[in-house]
This record gives sequence, structure tokens and C-alpha cells, in this order.
Amino acid sequence: MGRRHGALLLGARAVLAPSPDPETVFSLVAAERVTWIPAVPASVITWLNSPLRSRYDLTSIRTLAVGGSRLNPEPARSVLAELGPVLTQVFGHGRGPPLRHASDRSRRGRRRDAGAAGLTRRRDPRRGRRRPTGAGRK
Repeated sequence: MGRRHGALLLGARAVLAPSPDPETVFSLVAAERVTWIPAVPASVITWLNSPLRSRYDLTSIRTLAVGGSRLNPEPARSVLAELGPVLTQVFGHGRGPPLRHASDRSRRGRRRDAGAAGLTRRRDPRRGRRRPTGAGRK
């Protein structure tokens, strides 16, 4: 079970925003002391460019999990400068349980993309069958 699901079972609260617009998100973060936010790069960039950001206390945010597509280095640097080391780029955000590399905290806030899948299934081009896991190209 994922950390977030386990947290809900232990009494944590989920705050759902009806819209990703800056005023809605910022007011919910400030009022509810939101600590974990899943987001797509387009929303993050909109939030960074919003003049409303300075009107709200966003210091409760511990993790901004960005996925769906790559967050480019410049907005990633802006997140780190504005919010501190809260940025986590997530691979597979929209395809089921998010996958992420659990490295030490010193690497947190990395500004590059989330990488690629670590497991690839290949098909035998002649037979159309899957090759065994770990089988290389021939």
C-alpha cells in the first residue's frame, strides 16, 4: 500500500481542489496546511507565475510531486527557490501507482526529469512473443 493510502487509514485528511487555478490551490494550502501536492508541470508553472502566491502562506508544503510530463529545469529551479527542497519529479504519475527512486534526502529537489522505466519488455520480432525479462537485443 502506498504511503498516502496508509496515511489516510491512520487518520490523515485529503483535501481535494475543484480546480488547479492559483487562488483555489493557494487558499486551500494556507487554510488546510496541505503538505503533499500532486501536480502537472502546466499547473506548477501557472502557480509560479501567479502574483497571488505572495498573499498566501505556503510553508506547509513538504512535497510537490510533479508528473505527467517533464518539468523543465528553469521552473524546477524556481520551485526550489520559492518553496525550498520540496520538488519530487514522478514517473508514471498518470498510469497507476507512481514510481519514484527512493534516494537519500540529499538528492531531493533534483532539477532534471524523473528518468525512464527501469524494466522493458521486448517482443521477439519473428514470433511476436514476449522475450523473457532481462533478454537483450540480438
